[in-house]
Amino acid sequence: MQACKAENQKKISPTFLVFLLGALIAIGPMSIDMYLPAFGEIAESFGVSIHLIELSITAYFFGMAFGQIFYGPLTDRFGRKAPLLAGLGIYMVATVGCLLSQDVNSFIAFRALQAIGGGCGMVVTRAIARDLFNKQEVADFFSNMTLVIVLAPIFAPIIGTFINEMFGWRAIFVVLLLFGLFCAISLIYFLPETNNNKHKTIHIWTILKNYWGLLKDITFTRFLIPHMAVRGGLFAYITASSFVFINLFGLSAESFSLIFAINGAGIMASSQINRFFLKFFEPEQIVPWGLVAFAVFGVALFISGYFLNSMYLFAGSLFLFISCLPIVGANAMACAFEHQGEQAGTASSLYGFAQWAMASFASLIVSLLHDTTIFPMAIVLLIFGLLAPLSYLALKFFSK
Repeated sequence: MQACKAENQKKISPTFLVFLLGALIAIGPMSIDMYLPAFGEIAESFGVSIHLIELSITAYFFGMAFGQIFYGPLTDRFGRKAPLLAGLGIYMVATVGCLLSQDVNSFIAFRALQAIGGGCGMVVTRAIARDLFNKQEVADFFSNMTLVIVLAPIFAPIIGTFINEMFGWRAIFVVLLLFGLFCAISLIYFLPETNNNKHKTIHIWTILKNYWGLLKDITFTRFLIPHMAVRGGLFAYITASSFVFINLFGLSAESFSLIFAINGAGIMASSQINRFFLKFFEPEQIVPWGLVAFAVFGVALFISGYFLNSMYLFAGSLFLFISCLPIVGANAMACAFEHQGEQAGTASSLYGFAQWAMASFASLIVSLLHDTTIFPMAIVLLIFGLLAPLSYLALKFFSK
């Protein structure tokens, strides 16, 4: 990756930037994945079914979606650091709330608030990348960052399993609180401000107008909507995988954590494969092939899981399905943000809102379809697998 733009070039090491921003983005997957192996214990603690605990994931996705709407315009107006610190403050307060919850309703509510705070990392890091790099470098940056943040879903369930068995499920939220504190301190001392073109004012109607303009921008939506479908597939997998592998296939919590780790390794490997592709192809040339692969493996998932009922074929297809994520995601974001310039924060907010709104929708659908079989997970993954390339082709047709 080349050096950063303009005056920021001498202030930030790209390697260190990847590590710091990767830690900020990792708040999201850590907050989602670390407590998955403890679903049974949390449900027992509150005296409810696992189905209600699954709704805490849906609540987190909703909070992540709506929280991101506000951070982008605020970062365009006040800079990147102040809104980021405010979001981390909200995240830590909500994490304490999760830790101290005595009933499932308050737990779900604090999970939503936790996501509203944690969403700052997703939005602001995308805007910072747009501040500092050109399109090719942004794609490379997100691929490289994936190598860092993928460690969270690889190790989070394993760490969560260990913490839950040794200290109980509430200790998981103590660890998340400490991680949020680490990110806040690192941000204060090590990350300089990257927005050198702050807006002088912020008006709600201007924000809404900018959002509407982005939605009408076919270049932006042509990459946003297929990426939404890919994200929907990811979070349908996250929501249903604990039940499918532990309750249906009979795996232990430790074995389930290993499945997560293997899939994380696939994401890590494909992110580096994407970096190799970027040496020879433009990001917009890579996206269609990633979408086709995503659809093929979505079909394989449905057949192996629903018709063949084979755990090994299902797990193998899932590995390939999940491994498509960075190939589509990194390049789609780079293409969508290429021409956003001074409204990078606003574009990042809308992009993030759309991604997490789809995640919450996918999670909700899987939960509502819950019928003690593999069908809900298999059919939702199939639908998103096919929707991703079809939406790209349709929008490409209309862009002509």
